Amino acid sequence: MSSSWSNHTHAIAAVGGSTTGYYPSAAGISTKGATAILAQIASASTSSAVVDIEQSVDGTVWTIAATITNPTLNGEMWALPAAEFVRLNLGTHASGTINAALAWRAMEADPLGREAKKIATSANSFGALSVTALTDSGLTAGRVPIAGSGGLLADDATLLFGSAKLTVPNLVDSGLTTTRVPYASTSGLLIDAAAFNYVTATGVLSAPIHAGGVKEATAVCNASEAIAVAPKTVIVTGATRVMTMDSPTATAHDGYAISFHSANASAHTLTVGAAGFNGDKNVATFSGALTDFLQLKAYQGVWYVFASSGITLSGS
Repeated sequence: MSSSWSNHTHAIAAVGGSTTGYYPSAAGISTKGATAILAQIASASTSSAVVDIEQSVDGTVWTIAATITNPTLNGEMWALPAAEFVRLNLGTHASGTINAALAWRAMEADPLGREAKKIATSANSFGALSVTALTDSGLTAGRVPIAGSGGLLADDATLLFGSAKLTVPNLVDSGLTTTRVPYASTSGLLIDAAAFNYVTATGVLSAPIHAGGVKEATAVCNASEAIAVAPKTVIVTGATRVMTMDSPTATAHDGYAISFHSANASAHTLTVGAAGFNGDKNVATFSGALTDFLQLKAYQGVWYVFASSGITLSGS
């Protein structure tokens, strides 16, 4: 006898709205000769319904083999004992589109006994599942899948991964504290410390100072060139370097400190924007001594000299 499921299938789809009744009809489907019957009941959306799987030996007297309450997207699958007829009774149906599929086959012996058995639940869960390639047609390429209601995989247009880069519009780490600056610890875990803070409203960064001091950025000027505005120490080498530097940008550069130290005995010059030094000068000339230095602090678009040696300011 045949053991194939493929030639005896019947699908009942798109039973929507709040319709009730028997499907595919009150007379049911003839399953004469079948020794194994499968019935799967699911819903294309959130449903409020009760579906009875009913069987009959004569098409007149019907018995309930199984009851499915509020079918879900994955649904339930039931294995039924042999019978002459089978039908679905949609007795309660408040919402949702109900889908059903029936299949049967004949074998030498009845493998199921005389009782219906549930073989898959709405969760469709597995203790361990190993696959080489899994495709979920409901997901979009480039998006990171997340577990939704009932464990159903979903994705979001704002959570993306591509070119070895994860794009997250709003990331919340419950282990961090507001205003503290996070840093990577063991294995890259983000942590923070009470002494390391940044206050957005004031733009103030507070950090502990190491016993050995803070390592300051250092640049070497070994040619006549433009000096970029950035907190650092500039070591001026070579003979008579002609340097230029922009005046600081008000507010954005407030607090920037930059210093120039001569590494040879030459009369270097540094020119900034009009009235860029102390608000009234724009040229600083080194005396030519190895001890010459100029220390500047930015505030509201002006470089203020807060320490110097062998420096003469001129210009306007």
